[in-house]
Amino acid sequence: MADPTAEYRGKPFWAWNGELKKEELFRQIDAFREMGFGGFFMHSRTGLKTEYLGNTWFELVRECALYAQKIGLEAWLYDEDRWPSGTCGGLVTKERKYRMRFLSLYYSDREAYACPEVVSILYRYAVKLEKDENGEDHLVDFYTVDSERNIREGYIYVLFAEEEQKESDFYNGNTYIDAMNIEATKRFLQTTHEKNTGYCGDLFGTAIKGIFTDEPYRGAVFSGFGLANKNRNRMTPWT
Repeated sequence: MADPTAEYRGKPFWAWNGELKKEELFRQIDAFREMGFGGFFMHSRTGLKTEYLGNTWFELVRECALYAQKIGLEAWLYDEDRWPSGTCGGLVTKERKYRMRFLSLYYSDREAYACPEVVSILYRYAVKLEKDENGEDHLVDFYTVDSERNIREGYIYVLFAEEEQKESDFYNGNTYIDAMNIEATKRFLQTTHEKNTGYCGDLFGTAIKGIFTDEPYRGAVFSGFGLANKNRNRMTPWT
């Protein structure tokens, strides 16, 4: 097709950062049209000064969607403040029960209790390891214990704790969600999708074509990626 209509043209993630002004937003929409794009996704990004999901935010979302419709472009929503979808810019995880958590391996009670992110101690074991011909440790025996004192010779003490993700500026002082907890997901939908519906639902299917949701993040597995916890290299997602 030599001159495709808007639905067949590219639509960029449009970074909303800094202090949002209607005149500047409209100028950029005009630029999208001049560049040949078919529309845009309104996407909160690092540096945003206007309150995310505040009254001004939604006023500008509506204004931009209606202006895009007027000039023949498609406006789409993005359902998160940055990435990944699920926290509503950290608003969901103000409640600790919805926070991302991990099964975290420690070698002493003292080490675990010193970590402010540890919620509870789940399991304690005495573990016997032996090295193979390559010098790698292998488990040969274990038994449960109730304290570090009950360790036989040749065994080491390990415990597994339930540990929350450390708070981060990336989530506006909170954490990512426990993506394996359906109640956390319901809270996210209530906090963001339903709020968008309340302010902009009358435009859905007309001036606003839909909502993009980014992939959820299941958490690093014994790697520490994206985590600030001190014990991050000995943690795996837990719910």
